[in-house]
Amino acid sequence: MSEADERFARARARFDDGLAALQARRYEDAERGFLDALELVPGRPSALGNLAAVRLLLGRPAEALAAAEQALAAEPGHRDALWQRAQALSQLGRLAEACAILEALVAAEPRLLPAWAALAETLGALGRVDEALAAAARALALDDRDPGHWTLRGDLLRQAERPAEAAQAFREALARGGDASLNRYYLAAVDRGEPAPPTAPTVYVRGLFDGYAADFDRHLRGALRYEVPERLTRGLADHGPFERALDIGCGTGLCGPHLRPLARHLVGVDLSRPMLEKASALRRYDELRLADATEHLHAQAARGPHYDLLVAADVFIYIGALEPLFAAARAATRAGALFCFSAEEPEAPELDVQLLPSLRYAHAEAYLRRVAAAHGFEPLTLRRETIRHDQQRPVEGLYVWLKRR
Repeated sequence: MSEADERFARARARFDDGLAALQARRYEDAERGFLDALELVPGRPSALGNLAAVRLLLGRPAEALAAAEQALAAEPGHRDALWQRAQALSQLGRLAEACAILEALVAAEPRLLPAWAALAETLGALGRVDEALAAAARALALDDRDPGHWTLRGDLLRQAERPAEAAQAFREALARGGDASLNRYYLAAVDRGEPAPPTAPTVYVRGLFDGYAADFDRHLRGALRYEVPERLTRGLADHGPFERALDIGCGTGLCGPHLRPLARHLVGVDLSRPMLEKASALRRYDELRLADATEHLHAQAARGPHYDLLVAADVFIYIGALEPLFAAARAATRAGALFCFSAEEPEAPELDVQLLPSLRYAHAEAYLRRVAAAHGFEPLTLRRETIRHDQQRPVEGLYVWLKRR
């Protein structure tokens, strides 16, 4: 065997190791296998395409994009590399570019089912809902047994403000074995007759923000004209400095620059790893924790030290029943601690809590006051101010500052 043949055989073996590890969901091992194969035989599109795929699974879309583009440089029409490039671009917030690739893929292969579904999702994210519904219909025509296709149709109909049709699609998804927590959450948002779950499903929140991380700050600051961190932290200096502060649902760290001067020790907690990676790059936090906020607070209560400032900017929109969070907040704070948060208000004034068609939970002022009082917090200030803009219109909400007795 020649030296070249031997290198190729070793590369093939490491490539096969990578595939086996990928199938077993050992993603770091898979990446190492593909990298080893490429070191032995550089530029192989198959290895580069699989490297892109595993880097997407590891939550590193920029590196995935680089690998996919190397594969396409070697073989411009490589379908798998085009697919991985579209996925990477989507995760990086470059939706128009992703959309163009997906449109080309379905034009070349009209029965390419995953591309139709991904195209529908991407068009929906771009606000092209009618086109997205058409793409979702193509996915359903190819396979109407997949509950995910019905969930996708329902979510697009929700966005199109067609609640009755959306509700029927979510019921079809449930009938076909779709994720019960996710589809019942969607269903409750479009049908007030359905009971709303106490919180948004973790799979929804984590998936939303894992995919949103790259474009999060630009979208909030630009399209939504988001000012909650500034408004919520304004005036806190009059009560500080704080020994230990917690940024609940810290996301990419938008509150970090405002909290850092006020706290000797600043902790952020969030469900999304990509969000926390962006927050870490700011170097504003002393600790960042990948965890559910209520679970983190209970753990902190058990081990100490306790917090003297809690901030939750746009967090309650993902939590319906606030009692568990408030119980954990009381357990993890010192007497005199501040708890500051924003909230949206129900469209139906008779409701304490309402899951809106936007998939946000809204809370009545009276309910917030009752829950706070029941858990030993008294109001310092409550104001109604703009939280965000929706289709260029301001959306008002509540800004609340509480003090623990």
